[in-house]
Amino acid sequence: MFRKNYYIARKIIKKIAPDIIYAWQLYDISVLPIIAAQECGIPCVFEIADNWLLDCKRDYDFKHSLVRRTFKFILRGIWDFSKLDCNYMNFCSDAIKQKYASAGFKGANFKVIPGGIKIYGRKISKIKDVNNVKLLCVARLVEDKGVHVAIETLAYLINKLKHSNITLDIFGAGDKDYTQRLEKIITTENLEKFVKFKGWITQDNLLQCIGNYDILLFPSVYDEPFARIILQAMDQGLPVVASNTGGTSEVVKNGLTGILVTKGNAVEMAEGVLKLLEDVCLFEQISINGNKAIQEKYSYRENIEQINNYLIGIYNQSVK
Repeated sequence: MFRKNYYIARKIIKKIAPDIIYAWQLYDISVLPIIAAQECGIPCVFEIADNWLLDCKRDYDFKHSLVRRTFKFILRGIWDFSKLDCNYMNFCSDAIKQKYASAGFKGANFKVIPGGIKIYGRKISKIKDVNNVKLLCVARLVEDKGVHVAIETLAYLINKLKHSNITLDIFGAGDKDYTQRLEKIITTENLEKFVKFKGWITQDNLLQCIGNYDILLFPSVYDEPFARIILQAMDQGLPVVASNTGGTSEVVKNGLTGILVTKGNAVEMAEGVLKLLEDVCLFEQISINGNKAIQEKYSYRENIEQINNYLIGIYNQSVK
């Protein structure tokens, strides 16, 4: 199957004769089409927003047994990952770039271009009702996303600090066992009246309702390469309290455009929320700063312009 992809890709590439191939997320597809393009003399740029190419490299690691490597060669048609030219790579954050560099990926033509979002205009958020504070968490319901930390944060605010005027809505779907674990935490902490699972939601509907909330909790416990939900919340003027993982700190500047806390630490996250609620000026200033940062650095227009310039530069190098 994968070998067939190679020949099909090679035939199409020769027919179309593109100037550049832009490769993104080839999980379970194989890199053979990219090798086909490179053998045709076409420069290939890898868009890196997660671990997909890193995982691919590990698949061809020499540490694997000869039998396993032979099986993979028969299945995927490539014996040695070094056959792939990874000189051109565009990373969504410095954090993910460093992760790849640590794994042996090196190139003079590496670029960091953060993702962008559609900007909906300048918005500044204020606490709408101090007697009805609404927290928001948007994430897949899996361990790595740390939704349990968001629930524990709410429990700390209510049970320890006596803030019974706070609720948490969770948008997302995912692992059944993990969801049951979350439900158990809610029951144990007597939070049934304060937490609502809103289920999966489309991007359009999500963007329409973000503005109904006061603060976004981003409790991820793994190194997030780049999280667009943070950008979307800041675009709507919501202050963000986020775990300091991966590329998050490149967007959220602690005390300026949001609040950063230690990953997995519900107490710190609760204190971050409390800090915003007790300091109206800080709340509004973070809302203003965050919104301004999105306007200036993270619009689709800015993102597309940077990628376009990067690709033009690579093309100009290739025709010299």
